[in-house]
Amino acid sequence: MIQDWLLGANTLSNRLYESGILVNAFGGLPGVPRPALRIGLNEATRYGLKENDVAILAEAFVDVIRGTQSRTVAKRVKRLREQFRETHYCFESFGEIVTNVKSYMQGACVL
Repeated sequence: MIQDWLLGANTLSNRLYESGILVNAFGGLPGVPRPALRIGLNEATRYGLKENDVAILAEAFVDVIRGTQSRTVAKRVKRLREQFRETHYCFESFGEIVTNVKSYMQGACVL
């Protein structure tokens, strides 16, 4: 199965995208001799995915690497994504942002 990793970051990034999983392919990173994938989970966290949900996402990721058809994986990813429609850890309005920033600044500024 090691050979599957020889697909290259760009090819794998495209296959994952076709399957509903967005990652970034980066080239020229310090200490990394060839292009690599950046996998961020901040969006998954923002929509409320927990450990078990991320495990399902990881299984889909592995299936793409192993060559499972993108359409098959995309259906699973879509079903998972449909369960998470509301954002978490976000402000609801601009007014809420202003209030929180003012509160923070009052507590952070020492005169």
